[in-house]
Amino acid sequence: MTLPVLVVPREGQYSAVLAGAPDIRAVGATRDEAITALRTEIAQRLGRGELYWLELDTIESLAPAHPVSEVEEQRANLERLRHEVAGLPVRNPADGFSNRMHDYQLYGGGP
Repeated sequence: MTLPVLVVPREGQYSAVLAGAPDIRAVGATRDEAITALRTEIAQRLGRGELYWLELDTIESLAPAHPVSEVEEQRANLERLRHEVAGLPVRNPADGFSNRMHDYQLYGGGP
């Protein structure tokens, strides 16, 4: 079995990480030691049945967590909110817009 591994120097040592599985990693004083330690870690996980491969038959298997219509609705709501916020008055100390007026404008009601 051939697996892609990323080896990175880190704080005077080397860290070897199984590509796509950042929690499967090992550290060694040299690249070779890190790779050997990672090989041992993977073998131990295989022995415990913790490492497996998932084959997806079609792209439909990768359905989004939220339906597309729901995501589109959230985007439209966010865009409406952005326009609403952009239309709010900008407070400037020279404009005479007091905190009381600010609260009245935002929350309604009287003084």
